[in-house]
Amino acid sequence: MRRTISSLLLTLIACGGTTPAPVIQHRPAPTTKVFGGARPVTLQVPDAYDNDIPTPLLILLHGYSASGDVQAAYLQYDKLVNEANMLLAAPNGTPDSGGKLFWNATDACCNFDHADVDDVAYIAKLITDISAQYNVDAKRVYLSGHSNGGVLLCRLAPGPPPRPSTGPAGRSRSLIPHSENDQAEVRIVKGGTRGPLAAQCRDRRSAPG
Repeated sequence: MRRTISSLLLTLIACGGTTPAPVIQHRPAPTTKVFGGARPVTLQVPDAYDNDIPTPLLILLHGYSASGDVQAAYLQYDKLVNEANMLLAAPNGTPDSGGKLFWNATDACCNFDHADVDDVAYIAKLITDISAQYNVDAKRVYLSGHSNGGVLLCRLAPGPPPRPSTGPAGRSRSLIPHSENDQAEVRIVKGGTRGPLAAQCRDRRSAPG
């Protein structure tokens, strides 16, 4: 009897040992931090980034004659990378005839040379390419802009224009979801957009000038 019980236990243990362990699927590791093609931008990645966890992405658009790096430092968005654990890309616009960087937003600002530049397509591709490499949370892709970059937000952001508010030193710090599903969720971070932007946003669907 004891031999029978022992044999049965050994059989159960042996059968239990053959159960395969669950296979954990990991995302492929990112191979680059540089995106944007002819207008390259280096993605800032938080120290705590985990490629298996969806992470928010913030695209920062600089003002006329500024640059992505300058704007990120001026608005202190570079600090948000680790503070908020979010990916940050601060691309550059196109240099005009005077060498100043601009975004082809609306007739209001700031394509003074009427250059044939599609910045809406550029930003859309930037988001797509970053999302292909990094685990971007599709529900938390945000756009933020200052001055000329804020005007471009009017064409990029879904839904109605953001409600303007006055920020410290007139700094524009609107954080607007890019996803069509989140169009009602407009977040203002440390300030807001200046009043004149509201009028420019009313014509946000107009063809770029």
